[in-house]
Amino acid sequence: MSLTADLHCEIREVGGHWWPVATFDIESARSFRLSLQGAGLADRGLPPDVSDVLRDRYDEQVTANPREVCGATFITMQELALLLNAALWLTTEERERIPPHTYEEYAETDFIRAWHAFAQAHEAHERVVRLVMRFEINCRKPDHPSIANSQNFDPATHPQSHSIGAYKIKEEFRCDAFYRQEPTMA
Repeated sequence: MSLTADLHCEIREVGGHWWPVATFDIESARSFRLSLQGAGLADRGLPPDVSDVLRDRYDEQVTANPREVCGATFITMQELALLLNAALWLTTEERERIPPHTYEEYAETDFIRAWHAFAQAHEAHERVVRLVMRFEINCRKPDHPSIANSQNFDPATHPQSHSIGAYKIKEEFRCDAFYRQEPTMA
């Protein structure tokens, strides 16, 4: 089981409509989701004036996988600074174990700084910029041969490569319940 983030940058010229111009990847969607929750930016839904392209893509994914797609939200350039707080990228258990002076090593604030630079380049040309995103839980067996072909593969206990520990996931989970679970040591 993995969590992925679908991140798109939209721009709008003065008096124009929003349209997507870039897609971004982030290594740890779980940590990014934690930072959004800690900053009060998670689960705000798609913006009402989101581009037709992203609205259609989101609706298509929700229709196809209603239990897997969740956490739609958006971030404006002015809100980016909230995500630079490295402690927001860690779980409560991780913050207790990891010394505060090393939090920055675990946060993906380089992504935030890179997005800020990208946004500034567009805003210098009088374009408004925002990041629109959704998250998806993939409960399918991984495609990687060393895992997918293993007879002992158990998605409920298989550790994610970007997290500390493994998650205990019940078969009938809901998206919001998944994010509230604390990691347990494998």
